[in-house]
Amino acid sequence: HGTFFSRYDATMANTLALLILQDGSHIVEYDRLTKRLLGVTLGYSLPIMLSNVLSIFDCISLTRVIGQAILIWGYVTLFSFLYFDSDVWGYVANLVTGFGVSGLMQPCGGSLGDDYFASQYKE
Repeated sequence: HGTFFSRYDATMANTLALLILQDGSHIVEYDRLTKRLLGVTLGYSLPIMLSNVLSIFDCISLTRVIGQAILIWGYVTLFSFLYFDSDVWGYVANLVTGFGVSGLMQPCGGSLGDDYFASQYKE
């Protein structure tokens, strides 16, 4: 009790096993698998941290709407630029953008307590 992880839950092991799946080849590409794990992890955790910055504003305020729009635009622009510009980190940036943009579009409301964060980290 008091952690993000449920006891005796196989969700994290299943997710990790799916991330380590081979892409139909007989060779395991550890570099690509590491980048896949990094991209999915950052894609889920960065939006939670960035959305926490917006919690200082009231839910019904123009400042919050503009701030959230700028945050989403900046997030997508930054990681899309990295995707198209970098041969090394393009795959990670694509995953971060794909998994993270939905987390930035969360509606305002409620407190950002332990229940909220636990529900965001669980699959």
